[in-house]
Amino acid sequence: MARNVSTRGAQQALAKLIRGDVESATPNNAIVSKDESKALHPFVRRAAEEVRGDKPKYGRVQVDEVVDRAMSTAMAAWNEVNPRSNPRDHRYLAQAEIAALGKSDPELAELTLRAYELVRGGDPAAAVRSAIEARPGFGALLRRASSFGTTIAARVGDPGRDALPAAVRSAFDVHYVVEAADLGGATLKQFPLAGQQVYSLYGTTDGDDQRLELFDANGQALASARFYGDQFVGWDQNFGDGRFASIVGRRGHPITEGYSETDEQRAHGQITNDWRPDAVVDGGTLRHDRRMLTSFETPIAVAPEHRDVLRATLELAYERTIQHAAFGQPEVDLARLGAVRIGTHHDATNGQDYIVGDWKDIDDASSTFYFQRDPHGQLFIAREQYNN
Repeated sequence: MARNVSTRGAQQALAKLIRGDVESATPNNAIVSKDESKALHPFVRRAAEEVRGDKPKYGRVQVDEVVDRAMSTAMAAWNEVNPRSNPRDHRYLAQAEIAALGKSDPELAELTLRAYELVRGGDPAAAVRSAIEARPGFGALLRRASSFGTTIAARVGDPGRDALPAAVRSAFDVHYVVEAADLGGATLKQFPLAGQQVYSLYGTTDGDDQRLELFDANGQALASARFYGDQFVGWDQNFGDGRFASIVGRRGHPITEGYSETDEQRAHGQITNDWRPDAVVDGGTLRHDRRMLTSFETPIAVAPEHRDVLRATLELAYERTIQHAAFGQPEVDLARLGAVRIGTHHDATNGQDYIVGDWKDIDDASSTFYFQRDPHGQLFIAREQYNN
């Protein structure tokens, strides 16, 4: 990773970000309409409005004009905090200078920081997250049929499906289960964001609960988030946590009754009464907003390979029972509700190995969730049993 970021390199990265932002809002032509301007980053939108203001009535705003105006404004602001009068210092852009820029133009500073991180070889997922957070109501652009991005038909049998990265196809199928049940929808788009091409999978439900998963052009997972009514709520602690929440976590897998006797459990491929977990999480702070689990913190050390299993189990248990027990309490101690046992299980009846998330409810609403991982390492629920 580069220790210093040249001003020239940052300038080139910023131009790439700005052009990508404009082109993502106007994918089919070189004209930026008033409606398309609403999808622009706030700083870029200001440039578009300035160009439009210089035009005669009904004058058309060109993509190149917006990029040029935005870059001209940006460079003037950069020169205020990183003056050319000191050539040695001007050669490099410093984080302190970006912080100083933030005092006069926080929207430009946010874009500048993303450009800075791109030059340093920073986390591409971080740049994508910043771009999403900067656009209020972005969910509407992700789910609606519009000029924003290229909508891809990804259902089985659709001609565009085979060209998709396998991880994107797999993710689409998870969310499409809800659409197939007429309980929501799944929209897949591709567009440039934060200087790179991304796939956006946006899953909706009949309510306002919505999920976003972002992948790079090769299908590498970048980030996933929750939206409510098209408004950004927060990023998932583990990629794909939303696959286990709400009605999404109730679809696409078999649900059976749990047995109480060891011989019956063994005969039906279930964990037995003497099953020993690898980890038990029976305490921690669980937060929710009556619609969804928003965060969970535990003082107990959780192994990295168990973290997504823990969260998935809590998401599934929240939808089934925790939300009712914790209703009216935005913050609750897990110990008052139950415990999660995590381990492995080999089912001799079908020869399959599973990762187990066993929810031991403090009352009589326990469930055992049998997970597996797909070829991309993504956790998915293979089957579920209800233990009362």
